[in-house]
Amino acid sequence: MATHRRVGETAGDHTARMEAVAWSPDGTTLATASRDDTVRLWDAAPANGSARPLRGHRGGVTPVVFSPDGRALATGGNDCTVRLRDVPAGPASRTLCRK
Repeated sequence: MATHRRVGETAGDHTARMEAVAWSPDGTTLATASRDDTVRLWDAAPANGSARPLRGHRGGVTPVVFSPDGRALATGGNDCTVRLRDVPAGPASRTLCRK
């Protein structure tokens, strides 16, 4: 990531404040969750300063957690959904609703 920011500030391509961050188990990827309804995956290599967005939530994203093997990412949104994503593919492979 090009800059270091605290959770609660905007960073990189996020347009609203970040709510959560998580490192992949191998330390190569950082996931950030934001109130801009996106999760972004950041390559930890110093030369890379942008992140691709993972969209799908209809509300701010608060928790973000990698599976122990780093191949899956769970994200929770204010839209009362949890999305399970394959890493690095990105699109939600499953959406769980609380309704």
